[in-house]
Amino acid sequence: MPPKVLLITDAATTRAGWVLTALRLMGFTAERAYTYPSGSEIRLAFPNGEYKLDLLDFFLRDRIREYDAVFIVQSWESYSDTNTPISYTFRFLSWNAPQDPPFVYFGIHFATNRTAVSFPGDFPLVRPNRANLSNTAHKIGPGVFQSQTQTLRVRLARENAECYLPIITDYELDDGCYVWRLHTGRHNALGSQGEVLAEVIGEDYVFNTTPICAYRYKKCYLFPRLMYSLEVPSGVVNILPPQQTFWLLYALKCIGFVPRYKLPIMMMLEDVQDIGSDTAPRFPGAPYVNDWLRNRLMTYEWYATEFFPRTQIPLWAAITTGGRYGTDYIRQGAWHLFMRGRRATSTDFNNTADEALDATGVSLAQQMRQLFVREQNRSMRFCWHDHRVMFRQTRTLSRHTDAGYPLAAPNDVPVAHGQMVRKGHIPPPVSAVEIEIDGEVYYDIAPTMSGSATEVWYEPRSVHAVRILVERNRAEMHALGFADGGIGGADRFQIAAGTQYGSPAVMQALYESGVRIVRSGIPALPWENTQTTLFVPIRGVWVWGSITLDGLSEHSLLNSYGLYDAANPSRSYVGSSAVLRDPGGDISSIWTTDPVRARLRAYRRLMGFLLDGYLSAAVYPQWMSFSHPPTLLGWCDPADPLRRFNAEDSVSSGSPGPYINMLLEFWLNFEVVFRVLQDYLVPATGANVIATRERWVQDG
Repeated sequence: MPPKVLLITDAATTRAGWVLTALRLMGFTAERAYTYPSGSEIRLAFPNGEYKLDLLDFFLRDRIREYDAVFIVQSWESYSDTNTPISYTFRFLSWNAPQDPPFVYFGIHFATNRTAVSFPGDFPLVRPNRANLSNTAHKIGPGVFQSQTQTLRVRLARENAECYLPIITDYELDDGCYVWRLHTGRHNALGSQGEVLAEVIGEDYVFNTTPICAYRYKKCYLFPRLMYSLEVPSGVVNILPPQQTFWLLYALKCIGFVPRYKLPIMMMLEDVQDIGSDTAPRFPGAPYVNDWLRNRLMTYEWYATEFFPRTQIPLWAAITTGGRYGTDYIRQGAWHLFMRGRRATSTDFNNTADEALDATGVSLAQQMRQLFVREQNRSMRFCWHDHRVMFRQTRTLSRHTDAGYPLAAPNDVPVAHGQMVRKGHIPPPVSAVEIEIDGEVYYDIAPTMSGSATEVWYEPRSVHAVRILVERNRAEMHALGFADGGIGGADRFQIAAGTQYGSPAVMQALYESGVRIVRSGIPALPWENTQTTLFVPIRGVWVWGSITLDGLSEHSLLNSYGLYDAANPSRSYVGSSAVLRDPGGDISSIWTTDPVRARLRAYRRLMGFLLDGYLSAAVYPQWMSFSHPPTLLGWCDPADPLRRFNAEDSVSSGSPGPYINMLLEFWLNFEVVFRVLQDYLVPATGANVIATRERWVQDG
């Protein structure tokens, strides 16, 4: 039998859907109970019964023992919350008999103003005192309730591993976020019954004792909180992605629960070949065209030769197509870069401004293309990604003219639907073609035909038009050297440009080409005519939403200027979301006066932002997370693109800050996290990604 987990929440309205979903997807049996006040009593409501929590209830203890573990979560509490119903669960700190399950607390604060339950005298964590927080807790950051803001370097004691993790644990209103102090005497007296699981490494912070953010007290475990969207049930769309999901998986590891199923994880890049459309370097000597080509090439080579062999995590990537056929082809695409040796100098896909690469640039571009072709179905999976005609648009579509394709010009083929009649209801019309939709065959009577025209009208609800679009893109990918025609290799996926879903007809045409997974948008826009059940296949294709994890906000086709650039804030990570990444100016105000501290703070927040984005998509598979290369690779050291970030680096005159290969830094941090969680995460394949979604649908 799979381990049975009881999840206790702080209210009936705290449904913790994503937590239950993650546990069930891993094969655990999970049920929810919740605390609530009833007159003068505090009760714990199970699916089929209630028990008093404010008194010692032996019947409750017997009921609890039916479970293999108890997880306790809350949504938004701070130190100002006193004897709330969830605080009565601290009664379990004294339940440590062999028959008792482990109790796991996620961010339930134990400050001195909580008096409803007596704490054990040997409890080894100092209880925070709101009147004296500076001596009873450790402040780690400002009062911003976002995981990236509160990311610090952490040492995981069991693994002796160091990595950057978000660690929001306790929270004081109008002040900041806190973690715990260890009562050394009590901890030492506990011997093997007390265990520091995670401690904070201050870097630029000066702590007078080592802060603790995860601890085992006998059979009870205390971890940072699970954050965001805890109020919604499983299956709800348009929720805020959960945060600090690492601690859910790590808690399972610490209590020794081995999942039946692991959660798939992949890295994902969109417009993977893109080197940006900037028209000048940030300052003389700053990275420019050939530097960007070189850092893409070297970073992707490092992924193929270093990161992938050590993790087996594939890179799912979209190659920008729409740049080969017709007169209105885009200049930002792979064909223009790889085959014409030119690059766009505008972020507007309708702008034809471009320039030629020099001989070095042409060579680097060719090496990148060769690397992609070589690594398809090994360390990387590539799909086409058309920015000329996106799925939702209605516009002219230039047909391709490559030989051997049934829909190529000048072949006369259907473009738009005529009258649709289910087969069998009338005799076969002379002017009809047959179309199968959801298992039913229809006559499409007198559809609009293309003749020999090289341009036709694209309408996303016409499966004929979409088939032409799909074939055109596959022909372009074949010509680039991809034998599968760019359907994600063995994993058979499509990364939709502009996250556009299009219509069920788009899904049908993709399915016919071999695609089984689409990352677009959930929920789709109403005029895209999607069906209402968003987690089941649409004409054979499973659809995911998108989480964009970019290092700047100005435009995804512009290269980054690093962690922070005061003159161009939206071209930097920190300046692109000052509320979350620079609260109160805690980076910008010291960028030049205390640069090492400012840089470390920005670096940590970047690591938390990227890590949380990928892990949240793994535990709640509504989305897939991805980034655009210019936003994370635009500020690599031109002399050594793989050089590690150093906060103490001196910078050139005119430079906004030290060079950093953001993708490299993230992947190295993620590698440590993956090793720690390798019993819970598995490299993604098309098969295990779909199998995970199927389990979710079956679970309801």
